[in-house]
Amino acid sequence: MKFVPKNIYGKVMAFLKVFLGGASPAMAGVFSAVALFLPVQSILLYIGITVFPVGGMAFLVLPKFIAMTDNPPQDPIAKTET
Repeated sequence: MKFVPKNIYGKVMAFLKVFLGGASPAMAGVFSAVALFLPVQSILLYIGITVFPVGGMAFLVLPKFIAMTDNPPQDPIAKTET
């Protein structure tokens, strides 16, 4: 049995959890590349900080998209033909 240093094992396990947890392969690649230079705790903290503003903007914008699909715009040419 080989011994793996804690830092390497932690980064590999964090990469596997992100990749197997449903993240896109591109995000898993970015995460693993950044994990080489920064501690995993810092990366997860930065991701958590950026999720709140993005989630807030999505909370405000998504209802507008849903409203647009519920009431599609009328075709002005079709109205004049009838």
